[in-house]
Amino acid sequence: MDWKLYTHAFNEEFSSFLKEKTTFIEKNYWPTTSEILDYIHQYQQWGKRFRPYMVYLRHRLCWWTLWDDEIIRLWMICECIHLMALVHDDICDQGFSRHHVDTYHIHLSKTLWNDHHGLSQSLLVWDLFYTRAMQLLLSVKSVDAQKLITDMLEKVIVWEMQDVLYSHIEENIGLEDILLKDHLKSGQYTFQTPMLFWATLAGITQEQFSLIKDIGHHVGLWFQLRDDLLDRLPDDDGKTKLSDLAEWNQTVVWSILRDTLSDEDRTFLCSQRGKSLEDLDKEKIRDVWNAYPITQKAREQIIAHLDEGEKLLLSFPWDESSLNAMKEIISFLKYS
Repeated sequence: MDWKLYTHAFNEEFSSFLKEKTTFIEKNYWPTTSEILDYIHQYQQWGKRFRPYMVYLRHRLCWWTLWDDEIIRLWMICECIHLMALVHDDICDQGFSRHHVDTYHIHLSKTLWNDHHGLSQSLLVWDLFYTRAMQLLLSVKSVDAQKLITDMLEKVIVWEMQDVLYSHIEENIGLEDILLKDHLKSGQYTFQTPMLFWATLAGITQEQFSLIKDIGHHVGLWFQLRDDLLDRLPDDDGKTKLSDLAEWNQTVVWSILRDTLSDEDRTFLCSQRGKSLEDLDKEKIRDVWNAYPITQKAREQIIAHLDEGEKLLLSFPWDESSLNAMKEIISFLKYS
């Protein structure tokens, strides 16, 4: 099943899962929560479902074909954690748009007519769904798989803290530190851990585990680089544009920029960091961007990580079925 077919099928399962949770809360605890909880269904419906799809491909690689209760639980765990992380990240980055709709805290701030109330409730809503993910995780039989998820969460939180710190200091962070932050805050939880989650349950060899871990590392960095590049491009992907610059986020793309620009243009861009950007500011920033081969350089790095992942993939003597499933991961990433 390709990514699009999987996403359609998963969305039905996940919508049902969220509806069950919200109905349970309204019935057992708080009958008037619709004003706060109903937006969940709109906010989440445009997700790409990368994380559960990685679990699905690993599941298929291990020769399972049926959608049993256990694999569905694993998908829900990955997506609940992801949505919780998105809401927290949107608040940290002061984002106002995702998937062509208001971010959760912006929606609740408008609905409840109070910014602080909106922020507070959006954090609590997704903490609520994080508890559901943890409830599901307790039903996973493998202690190693449970530890994989809790270790991942700890790294994501610590490196989100580090990312916030980086955005509040004026000095430039080195490329190696940025790459480490990108891997631990984003890449390892987007691809590496979901791929390893099911692999751990399937009882694969240590050699296979290490190889999948390395492949997940490279495709995870691909994902973050691609996301950083989209922040600078005027594509209609539903995200707040130039937010990295406005929030002073230190990214690989920013590192490429500062090492490529003239002194005059670098001084101008640095003067825009941390500002609330007007349309004229954004237009001038894009003019500076377009004067240099930044997009090309970033895309070269993106493809380099995928090529390295593919090389690692082909270095191991998989059986034909397993190899085809792993190739599907790389192909899915290149053309998604």
